[in-house]
Amino acid sequence: MLRRLRARAIVGRSPPPGRTSRPTTFARFLPSWQGVGGSLRGPDGVLAVVDQLAGLALPASAWESLVLPVRVRDYSPGMLDELTFGRRDRLDRRRHPAGQ
Repeated sequence: MLRRLRARAIVGRSPPPGRTSRPTTFARFLPSWQGVGGSLRGPDGVLAVVDQLAGLALPASAWESLVLPVRVRDYSPGMLDELTFGRRDRLDRRRHPAGQ
């Protein structure tokens, strides 16, 4: 009986609105959430960005001109080269920690 009464009370009522935000609020939130203009520095910062965006398919030119410079304060293309060629074992260890 209680189920029926509750069902009747719910019929005709719209569900409560979802938690939405204004586009301007979202536009302010998104860059900080993505680390744009953040405090990352040096090769460790580049590695952190690469880890965060792993799986994102972008050409190397976009990584070097659009993605990394806005997320790593002192970024230079040599940092990415250092990680890719000079510290390959470091990249591999971050992706596949020992014991897994």
